[in-house]
Amino acid sequence: MVIDHLIPVSKNGKDCFENYVLTFKDLNIGKSNKIDENQIDGMKYIVELVYAPRAKKIYEKLSRIKLLSKTNRKPKGLILLRRKDLFWADDQEIEILSDSPLVNEKNIYDLLKTIDKFVEMARDDDSDFCFDVWLTSEEGKKLRSIWYHAGGKYFRLVRKTKYYETNSPDKWAYLYFNQEYLDFLAWQEKEHESLDEIWEVENKEELKEKLQEFCVKYPPPEKYLDDMMKLFEA
Repeated sequence: MVIDHLIPVSKNGKDCFENYVLTFKDLNIGKSNKIDENQIDGMKYIVELVYAPRAKKIYEKLSRIKLLSKTNRKPKGLILLRRKDLFWADDQEIEILSDSPLVNEKNIYDLLKTIDKFVEMARDDDSDFCFDVWLTSEEGKKLRSIWYHAGGKYFRLVRKTKYYETNSPDKWAYLYFNQEYLDFLAWQEKEHESLDEIWEVENKEELKEKLQEFCVKYPPPEKYLDDMMKLFEA
């Protein structure tokens, strides 16, 4: 199988996902730069609204590998605690795991809430860490043990904790976040902000156009595709 251009580049076809199709090598050579005028419109419709979005989705997932962990395999000792929606609530999910017996399904929600609070503190200072955090040794171990599995990669949320004075009865500490986790949060928020801006568009034609563009960039799973198509046709 090879990638062919639906409309040949020699006939002003663009070199983009919306103009890519898979075909057999022999057929591609035999076709040369010919175009079947009777089928081109129907094929363009299918490629642009079905195949191209999926191809872009795969490409973007591969491109985001740099944002995620270099660890390709599941680290030993990780136990799955829960899942939560990443975006379209279907074919993309975040797995939340831990490698500590101190963390379980009962306390993971509160621990994630704590991490969210500390992340906001770090962002307020435009930093990858926060300070003046009251944290017992056991709580620090719990936070450092939490992992995400998203986009095919595993990464920790908290990189390390550092106490002001090791022997002090007070537990004031620095809490450092994994940069991969911060990059992941930034990407996720950008996704949501993009959709929020679209729903503020009042002109129906402009709204449909922006929804189509959004679905190309962030393709909806199959179970939502019919509903989105109805919006485009309305």
